[in-house]
Amino acid sequence: MPRKPTARMWRKAARLLLQGRVAVHAVGPHGILATVEGDEGVYEVVNEGNGWQCTCPYQDYHPSAPCSHCAAVALVWRAVKKGDETDGIRPEGTPDGHQG
Repeated sequence: MPRKPTARMWRKAARLLLQGRVAVHAVGPHGILATVEGDEGVYEVVNEGNGWQCTCPYQDYHPSAPCSHCAAVALVWRAVKKGDETDGIRPEGTPDGHQG
């Protein structure tokens, strides 16, 4: 049975985001690819529509439990998807959000 995310995990995910330690490399209609600078290393996080996967050691020992790296990227993913739904905040530049 998968373990549920904890408040501690969400706090760490928020800290990783606020400290600028999440780098998104690709976003598509069904997935996201990012790297996260964790406390012990840099990890790749991916979701291609089949669930979250992370290269951190925590995932090796707890494959059914979400890690804070996945949670941080999930927060970005939710913001991106919400922006798509509402045509919300976009970066400065052209109307579609692309620079130049």
